[in-house]
Amino acid sequence: MKKLSSVLLFVGVFTLISCGQIDANQAKLDEAHEALTLPLSHDEMSQVTADFVVPAFCLHEIAISWASNNPNIARINEQDELAKTHLVSINRPEIGASAASIKLTAYLMIIAPDTNEPLTKTKEFNITVIPLEADPAMIKLDAAYEALVLSGSDEPLDQITTDFSIPEEGLNGVKLAWTSSNSLVAEIGTLNEDEESTRMVLITRPAVNEAPVAVILTATLSILSEDDLATML
Repeated sequence: MKKLSSVLLFVGVFTLISCGQIDANQAKLDEAHEALTLPLSHDEMSQVTADFVVPAFCLHEIAISWASNNPNIARINEQDELAKTHLVSINRPEIGASAASIKLTAYLMIIAPDTNEPLTKTKEFNITVIPLEADPAMIKLDAAYEALVLSGSDEPLDQITTDFSIPEEGLNGVKLAWTSSNSLVAEIGTLNEDEESTRMVLITRPAVNEAPVAVILTATLSILSEDDLATML
């Protein structure tokens, strides 16, 4: 009697890709990696103050995805399909804070047409986002505020009995507009012809035996900003 034997045959099918095909795709990726730059000059990268865009595609139409190590300062937005770019939204540190060092990472990827396998490469860009700066006009206002005193009377401020002068202009050419909390006893008068850039506070003293009256004089300081001045010019 003949014996029957079972044989299991395994056939592995695979495809060999030539080294030339792999090298060609890698060469494209390397070229794109080398050519990729930010749309900022070297100086601009070290003192970023505003939003800018980065490409979503580069040389050989290789796709790029982006990441920021600090999205609170530099946020990568969704791709603009029409422009094929990503907006990088910049949120500058507050006045007096340190500049923020940011790393933007580009991830380049190409799909090999013969294998559908991805080839990837990364490239990093370092930028510095500088903090907000104080408005020069506000600096002048602050200095004028600190320097402002009532010096137009020889009498102590808690014992005023006569008219006295107040300035119309403060330090750095800052304009002063005055109001009185009680014009019946301390009225802001007209400009003083005898003293340039001053006006008089006209005093009406309480009647005999009446209590002293406390009055608050308020100065509103104002100055044109550089933008306003430029507009006027």
